[in-house]
Amino acid sequence: HCLQACVRSTLKFFEPNNEYPWERLDKITDKIKGMSTWPQRTLINLSSMGYKTILIESFDYKQFILQGKDYLINEYGQVTANWQIKNSNIKKEQKDYIELLSSDAIIKNKEPLQKDIKTFLDSGYLVKATVNSKKLNNLPGYTGHSILIIGYDNNGLYVHDPGPIAQRNRYVLTNAFEQAWASPNIKAKELIAIKPK
Repeated sequence: HCLQACVRSTLKFFEPNNEYPWERLDKITDKIKGMSTWPQRTLINLSSMGYKTILIESFDYKQFILQGKDYLINEYGQVTANWQIKNSNIKKEQKDYIELLSSDAIIKNKEPLQKDIKTFLDSGYLVKATVNSKKLNNLPGYTGHSILIIGYDNNGLYVHDPGPIAQRNRYVLTNAFEQAWASPNIKAKELIAIKPK
């Protein structure tokens, strides 16, 4: 539920008087029990709730729509692709990307940079990033994970990390974040900027 926790923190920040129970968050993010949550449905639903959502990634969604699993294997290698395939409904994710392309969400198909994160934060957005949780915690292997970036200084980022051990205002050095963000390669880097329209 890392993506759901990031969405909950975001909504609480912008709507301090509203409560979003986990059941509603599961609907907003289209959570499937026992599966990883991809961002497309979240972007579509937040946009319809009055939020400006911007997705920046070098993930080639057009090729993913056409090739599915084969695209993941070719772009990210067998280990990462196997984790995603095992923990995702790939056909559903392909359909969701098609729907996302016709939504109000803004999609920029390029490598996101840390300067983008800082620009968004300075402009009143909160930023959700996908990282390799194993790499972020100095462990071998790959586990996709969402964290919410809420601030920065010259040497690192302040993040809400939903787990595996939840940490508010966790401080992550710039280089450590970059390594976890660009794992297994720079094409894995993704950010979502969110603020009210």
